[in-house]
Amino acid sequence: MKFILLTLLSFLLIACNQEAQTKSTVATDKPPHNHFIGKPQAGISMQYEFLNSKEMNEELEIKLLFKVSRDTETLYVDLNLSPGLKSLDSQSEYQFNKISKGASEEIIIRVIPETSGEQVIYVSASIDVKGVKQSRAFIIPVTTGSTEQFKSNQNTPAKGTRYIPSQNVISMPATQTDE
Repeated sequence: MKFILLTLLSFLLIACNQEAQTKSTVATDKPPHNHFIGKPQAGISMQYEFLNSKEMNEELEIKLLFKVSRDTETLYVDLNLSPGLKSLDSQSEYQFNKISKGASEEIIIRVIPETSGEQVIYVSASIDVKGVKQSRAFIIPVTTGSTEQFKSNQNTPAKGTRYIPSQNVISMPATQTDE
């Protein structure tokens, strides 16, 4: 009887061990599951180039080059300027139809920086792919005047803020409220 019990127990141990090995090989045979973390972006890229020097109160031409990574029914481009920049173009919205994958479209914009410091051009680009609209935003920084003068103006505290040049950080005070 002991012999039968020992034999039965050994068969049971062997069977359990084989099942565990089978499960582990099945798990390792699967390809790794890749996840995209974050928000997917529209298939639009933009490059820009300043065609002349950035001087205050002088015309500045900027070439924008948009490239799409898939066949697109329509490409919409919308431009907005921060205060301190004046547009010389009558158009701020552009539309291009039937663009093939890898093709690019070019826009040349003309602005006049009216103030010294850093201004920005906000660019919003959208594409229609099979009736679905996908958008992407870009920012073009336009710095005019002396950048050292601009940073030294930030060095003076304004209502508790302080500029730390070595870290290129603007520190702002925090307040605590008791509610």
